[in-house]
Amino acid sequence: MKRGYERRNFFRAAVPGGGHAATLQWDKTRAGLRVVEESAGGFSAISVGVLEIERGTVAKLRCGERFAEVRVTHVQRHGTGQRLGLELIRDLTAEDMTTRRNSSKSTWLMVGMAATAMIAAMPMFLRDRDRAAILAIVPFMGSEQPWRPKLPPLVLKKETRQTIREHTGLDLLVQPEIARLLGLSDLQRAEFQELVTEQNARLNKNGKTSANELSVPIAESPATQLLTPEQQWRLMEMVGQSVSPLKLIERTAQRTWPRANARQLFDRLGAAALALPSAAKELHLRPEQREQIAAIVELALDTSEDLFQQAASPRGGATDGSSDPATDANAVLEQARQDVLAVLSSDQAHLLESMPR
Repeated sequence: MKRGYERRNFFRAAVPGGGHAATLQWDKTRAGLRVVEESAGGFSAISVGVLEIERGTVAKLRCGERFAEVRVTHVQRHGTGQRLGLELIRDLTAEDMTTRRNSSKSTWLMVGMAATAMIAAMPMFLRDRDRAAILAIVPFMGSEQPWRPKLPPLVLKKETRQTIREHTGLDLLVQPEIARLLGLSDLQRAEFQELVTEQNARLNKNGKTSANELSVPIAESPATQLLTPEQQWRLMEMVGQSVSPLKLIERTAQRTWPRANARQLFDRLGAAALALPSAAKELHLRPEQREQIAAIVELALDTSEDLFQQAASPRGGATDGSSDPATDANAVLEQARQDVLAVLSSDQAHLLESMPR
């Protein structure tokens, strides 16, 4: 078994960043996976839990924009989950993209008519969808769902999401707020602290100063085996909620308006449009301008997401004469729109204004 795995490594390339979230559907079951290797002939993926699936099963795999029909070639235990070998039968990406684009036209037309409100809601909506992909809890009518723990709903604060973005490796598990949210025991906290200390000692010996510099993403770290299945689930949920809102919007722009110019994106997405690579290229933004715009947009999206979540909560509406959170979110985004325009030079502003709408 080991020799076969090593032989596959010669023609399979490891997916960077610890793998991509994916879903696998067969019969009436849908399960969450993490694709860790990919080649022209297939994939290697790791499941969150133990799946009732056999060799030879034909299934549909969705990983980001890619959609394919695959056959299970091997199933091997991997930690609390399984490692699956998936042979590519047929790539369905092109026809799937056409179907999704046609079905979404009317929806996105309505979204474009209310761009400011959309941006306020978008990070939370997209984050929920991506979290569902990671955790295999995408609603599927009439389907059986794999095991999932009964945990209370999780809504992370802005500060917590920022902590998770900054600490992507093993040291995430020793952050006090993260340990609290995961419900780590005193023994677990001590074990993780010992592992981080040992890691830092090795890095310092090699002349490194950052504990994250050589560490793998937390989702790929063997240290997660010290967590209970419920804690592993919650950790993946927290990582999913902490994806940068700007990255979520960039994915949406690429998927929905792949040919839109900077002006068209600005009309639809507001300030976030000017932080997109395509807009920066069209407007010839300098590196310092891109950094300044990204900082403005990240802060505005994080703040508006918190306000929108507050407005969407059962007690979110303004009932005591105070300002309405949804109104405040719109005001934050409108101010960000003005702030990013102020970063542009007069020539860049004229170029943006002169583009077709």
